[in-house]
Amino acid sequence: MFVLLLINCTVSKGQIYKYIGLEDGLNNQKIYHIQKDRRGYMWFLTQEGIDRYDGKQALQLFRR
Repeated sequence: MFVLLLINCTVSKGQIYKYIGLEDGLNNQKIYHIQKDRRGYMWFLTQEGIDRYDGKQALQLFRR
């Protein structure tokens, strides 16, 4: 029973990764930095500027 509980705890800490690309609204494929804020938005510093991703689409906020 202890082993089963330990396995369950380690499995629940896994993360799910999703590919985000130009078709999702990112303005460039070359990304220099990714940051997640406390509201859950993902921020991408790209060659063209800064994008914010809300889980559905990317919004270009600043452009070089």
